[in-house]
Amino acid sequence: MMTREEILSIEEYCAEHKISHKKRLEELGIPFWNFYKAKQKYRRADEQDVQPGQFVQLASGRYVPQTMPPARTAGKSGKPVKPTEEKNESYLTVELQTRTGTAMRIQGVMTPAHLRELIAAGNV
Repeated sequence: MMTREEILSIEEYCAEHKISHKKRLEELGIPFWNFYKAKQKYRRADEQDVQPGQFVQLASGRYVPQTMPPARTAGKSGKPVKPTEEKNESYLTVELQTRTGTAMRIQGVMTPAHLRELIAAGNV
């Protein structure tokens, strides 16, 4: 079974290099079923025991949220999706420091609207 750190490292690599999980797993010689089975196990554990603010340090030295990201196929029904106003989503890491000195790191898929809200909230 793969560790949480290995799964999060693969997730981060795929997001940064814009490649599929399947392609990355083939490069690493990891069976895709092993990755998805472990990811599902950790995601279910996260849903039962949520501890906000927990981060895991990857081999690259970066810290990422401990919780598993949702499956890419979650919520897909096979029907075409109607275009929305803002479809410019990107996986981003945003680090902010408020005027009072509070520092925070936020990671995930964000739109320009999300970034505007984060910047506005950080100007407190």
